[in-house]
Amino acid sequence: MNNNTKFCQYNRTSLNIPDLTLTLIVVLLIACGLITIYSVTLHYGWEKTFSTGVSFFKNHLIRILIGLATLLFITYLPHSIFRKFMTCKLVFKKLTLSDISLVISILILIVTLITGKKAASARRWILFFQPAEFIKIFVVIWLCSFLTRLHDVNKECFVKNNSIKVFLTPLFTIGIITLLILLQPAIGTSAIIAVSSLIIMIVGGYKIRYLMTAGIFISIIFLITIITVPYAQKRLKEFISTSYHQQQALIAIGSGGITGKGLGEGKQKLHFLPKAHTDFIFSSFAEELGFLGSLGLFALFFLLFNRAVKITFYMKEYCDKILTIGLITLISTYFFTHLLVNLALIPTTGQPLPFISYGGSALVSNLLSVGIILNLSRQSLKEPLNIRNLNLNRKYLVP
Repeated sequence: MNNNTKFCQYNRTSLNIPDLTLTLIVVLLIACGLITIYSVTLHYGWEKTFSTGVSFFKNHLIRILIGLATLLFITYLPHSIFRKFMTCKLVFKKLTLSDISLVISILILIVTLITGKKAASARRWILFFQPAEFIKIFVVIWLCSFLTRLHDVNKECFVKNNSIKVFLTPLFTIGIITLLILLQPAIGTSAIIAVSSLIIMIVGGYKIRYLMTAGIFISIIFLITIITVPYAQKRLKEFISTSYHQQQALIAIGSGGITGKGLGEGKQKLHFLPKAHTDFIFSSFAEELGFLGSLGLFALFFLLFNRAVKITFYMKEYCDKILTIGLITLISTYFFTHLLVNLALIPTTGQPLPFISYGGSALVSNLLSVGIILNLSRQSLKEPLNIRNLNLNRKYLVP
């Protein structure tokens, strides 16, 4: 029996078991969110919300069950489906399924702008969900697919003959998605997609100076949007003068002290702090569980990010590594955005705290992302690969 045969047999015995550490961390975060939602919304009553007639807690629990069912389904899909989705050229031997899904995503965003449900001068909803929350995942998958296809060909020849295409293709594509989401308007979501994409491209091998140029160009677009869109102007003016929302958020965080006021004992949620169960749930959490509780929450998120990156050290396939890093980058960008808003360091964006905030689309989409990571972790080896063989940032795709 040669070494290759031994390796294949050894690799097969390590399949079909998702990473248990990552699973446990996500379950703990979901539990923290469920407890926080119950505590923060208890004063609304068990049997009523603003509109649905069902308690926030029951609604959130139902959404958790839907998200967990989605996570389990994705986790145990055959791994070959993801590989084919990202790399196999099926249409005229030019387009992959990820390309087709991106085109469909663009069409859905256009439909949302035309016929989507309008709420507070924004069109972000189709029926009962926000398409942008799921489309962000398809954007990351497409970008990772693009990088994987570059990695799988002779990079030296490809870059020499197609350097402009290599750089402009993802930039132009992500720009279209970002613009369509900006028009809803959903400035926070579009900014998170843009930032996450640039980080993924850096990890994938693009030179930082090229991406800095792209970052400046994107920043100019966002600046123009802020100047011309009344919704964005209002948010910026509120931030400059420290908005009422963020003032109350800082009061909630500060009043929590070291140990907090205790679960259910927070006062800011009593119609002082708007959106205490969604956009400003961290402030509510900090008020009731204090600095020590906040540190515990930070520790869970750090362990989540660290574990996801560590999983890539055990992966053999480049597409698995880059997709795992892309999805955890997306989740971590949402986490930091929510935190910075609650600390009044950036304007209010309306972004939820992953796995914690009340909201169906964001919760299910984040659990979907985790399901993909767990699916990829099932293909990991029992022993980590040499870090020199990660092939993520060793050769630049653009000279």
